[in-house]
Amino acid sequence: MKKLTLLIAPLLLFICFSTNVKAEDENLHISYEIGINDFIKSSRGYPVRFSVTNEGEKSFEGQLVIYYYTSSSNRAAKVLSIYVGPGEEKEYYTSFPGISEHLFSSNGKQDEIELYEGEWKEGKKVSFKGEKKLTISIIDYNRIFVGILSESPDRLKDWRGLDTDNIYWSSLTEQTFPKDAIGLEMFDVLIVDEFPISTFDSEQKDALVEWIERGGLLIIGATPNAKQSYGELLEQLPMKPDTKMILPQIELTKGSVPLQLNDLPLYIGPVENGTVFESSEGDPVIVEKNVGLGKIIQTAFSIGDEPNVSTDGYGEYFTELMKKNGNNSSGLNQTIDQLYWEFGELNELFNNTHLSPFHLLIILFIYTLLIVGGLYYFLKRIDKREYAWWLIPTISLVTSIALFLYGGKDRLTNPLQNELGFFLYEDDQLNGYYFVSFQSNSSGDYVLQADKEEFRPIPTSEYYLTTIQPYTSYYSEGYDETNITFTDVQYWSVRSLGGKAYKSIDQSFISDLSITNHRLTGTITNLYPFDFEEVFIWTGSETYPLGSIEQGEEISVDLELNEIWLTAPVGYYSNYFNQDDLVDTIKKRLMYNATNLIHQSYNQPVIVGFTTDPVINVEMVGKDERKSSLSLLIEPFTVPLSVSEPFAITEDHMTIEILEEGNSIYNSYLDNRKDMLNWGKEVILTPGVYELIFHLPAQINEMDVVIDELAIQLQQMGTEKYAILNTNSGKFVSINDLENNGVVNENGEEFISDDGTITFRLEKMTNADSITYFPKITVKGSVAND
Repeated sequence: MKKLTLLIAPLLLFICFSTNVKAEDENLHISYEIGINDFIKSSRGYPVRFSVTNEGEKSFEGQLVIYYYTSSSNRAAKVLSIYVGPGEEKEYYTSFPGISEHLFSSNGKQDEIELYEGEWKEGKKVSFKGEKKLTISIIDYNRIFVGILSESPDRLKDWRGLDTDNIYWSSLTEQTFPKDAIGLEMFDVLIVDEFPISTFDSEQKDALVEWIERGGLLIIGATPNAKQSYGELLEQLPMKPDTKMILPQIELTKGSVPLQLNDLPLYIGPVENGTVFESSEGDPVIVEKNVGLGKIIQTAFSIGDEPNVSTDGYGEYFTELMKKNGNNSSGLNQTIDQLYWEFGELNELFNNTHLSPFHLLIILFIYTLLIVGGLYYFLKRIDKREYAWWLIPTISLVTSIALFLYGGKDRLTNPLQNELGFFLYEDDQLNGYYFVSFQSNSSGDYVLQADKEEFRPIPTSEYYLTTIQPYTSYYSEGYDETNITFTDVQYWSVRSLGGKAYKSIDQSFISDLSITNHRLTGTITNLYPFDFEEVFIWTGSETYPLGSIEQGEEISVDLELNEIWLTAPVGYYSNYFNQDDLVDTIKKRLMYNATNLIHQSYNQPVIVGFTTDPVINVEMVGKDERKSSLSLLIEPFTVPLSVSEPFAITEDHMTIEILEEGNSIYNSYLDNRKDMLNWGKEVILTPGVYELIFHLPAQINEMDVVIDELAIQLQQMGTEKYAILNTNSGKFVSINDLENNGVVNENGEEFISDDGTITFRLEKMTNADSITYFPKITVKGSVAND
């Protein structure tokens, strides 16, 4: 009996102890909310809020680890430190980078949310109540995601039924508004309707401004007390209201159908750093302002007030406004997977010391003939041939070790780190992408640290989840920095990161240039905090090298131009490869991808610089890494043109923007490559109605010109109908109705807007021929005489 008691007692104690531990763990309950009502937009960042409730009697301190997949080959984990006292409920906010609609997990049984007591690396995994997996509903990338901030959700309730196939409407509150720009990335448009932005905390206010700068569209209405409602945001608005007036009647004409409003209360004031979009007898009604890559559209009237909001066509006017001005960060929406295959994979090739085949043959010759053969005759001569059994293996071992040390000396002493990036400079900010790869010199954990506002990296690799379980990188955030931990890295292994990058820059290139008689002359001064090893001017498919330029240096420019009209650059094809020069391959691919950062409406040449200085600071914690960096910076510029002779501008000098009726910017890729015979003149379109916007060179906007002739030649007839916009009347005119079969000799300027655009309406009726050829356009004119 005693023996039985001795056997049972420990078992009972173990059972009781195990039950108590599990019960203690399960006193923690975790829930979450992703995006807005668990909806996010494909390939865009999104917010996540975790609610942790401690139902026990003891405090809990530990870390929450959330695993997520950013694409089919990228896996990561976000680490959140938490502390919850007994009986407390706390909310923890974080944000995640964009994910694809086709995202899938390699292991359906694996938990995506884990909880650790203490730190995740060495702590104890504990159980909890609540979901262990993330459930997400994804909105199609081509659909406009709109967030509404209103004093009452019912004020714009009628808008929720408008064009729901192309627009997803959602309501936001102070509690659900994200706290960083990554969380706001899912929104294309934010509408503010008499909502007290001033009540936001500092993180939310900073996130809103940063989101606009990085491509967001903010539509904000008037309020009786703008300063009290909008607080610090008022300084960013193009108009500072200081006067109230009643407008008896106004017709808003910038939409496809004129909108008439009556007895409209206006709150107007001086317009600063903006332009008037709609006006009435000189009074601004709607104004706009570009902020970085984004835009603010401000109305002088309250957006959600009756009876305006119930007026026929009112909601449609604003939806059209959103479609034409939606999120302008299109160049920053390339997938990291795509960019990885473009040049990120090349970033994983490290410049290590190696022996050429010729040198290896010489070593083999010396070893075989001189050492082995010579040693034999030497030992025979001194009659010590029995030494050969240990001398030859010893020499072989020493030779092998020497070759190994020579070839591996770069890898043995320090980890190696390669960095590649490409950026567009605009409005005191660099926007682009950055890739970092490192090669370990020993096994263990490696931690990379970067500024969390400047770099948003995700792991990249060549593996797919269907073939191999990817390496997991763990992300934790401090006050200013992001720490990315790679665990259990093998000896001489490579790990990579890539993502969107932003950097505030106070000064850039200062250009003082002019064109006279096909000669570009003047100076360029480098005020960037970088030295550039190579600088050139890039216009169309032409590049004009200028040499190198250091910080603060000024260089003289004197170039013979092939074209007086300087236009937006045209990239090399994406799979360019020079097998004899890896650096040339990388540079050409960086140039190709950099052109995607430039919006089609900006028909300007660029100054290009390659720098080997790190643009984004990414440090390896606790390691003395050796860095190699290469980044491309492009900066658009304008240059005055002195023309005394009559001029002609053709479609070859224009950039083309496509808008699909009922949608935002059309996503069909234009063949924008210099190697294309018919570059930029054709595109594949499905049946529908489109606007084709041709942007003349930006130089013409700085000139006082007289349009003598506008000639339009259609390259395809029968399955398509073309009309051209008369900017004076705001109506489209059929090409067939133009005089002289599409040649306008008088009043040609009526079809060219003040900002240098020619707009066509294209109706593609069938899919019989999917390829659409753009019209041939010739604009002839001369400089106006004073």
